[in-house]
Amino acid sequence: MTDLTLPGIIPELLRRGSPCTHDDGSGRLVVLTPADQLPARMVDVADAVNGDVLAFSAAHLALDLTDATGRAHAAWMALSHGPDAADGCGLSEAAVKHVLVMAATGAHMSKASLAGLRLVCLHVAGMGVES
Repeated sequence: MTDLTLPGIIPELLRRGSPCTHDDGSGRLVVLTPADQLPARMVDVADAVNGDVLAFSAAHLALDLTDATGRAHAAWMALSHGPDAADGCGLSEAAVKHVLVMAATGAHMSKASLAGLRLVCLHVAGMGVES
């Protein structure tokens, strides 16, 4: 996992259409598993280059935050936990709101804003920044 991804094992993070990478670096993947079947032990994904359908453990997938859809899915996960879920993450309330609104609306985000989004999501998921 890089500083521009989130681990696929975070509950409510992956959903149909989520852009992902595999931890072996095997390329860009898109989640096919319907949302009502997530979180699943195995997640069906399509290779974005050749269209092959594969099944991977969510533990080997990471949500791509460089993609606007990935950022929106991350923000939706964080927002679903309520307005106070990000308290104590190390960002001001205004900064949390800023990164979540930017991500949820598909706006372009700087590397600093992406790092803030990742920090908020890891905090909400109870994973901390080491993950």
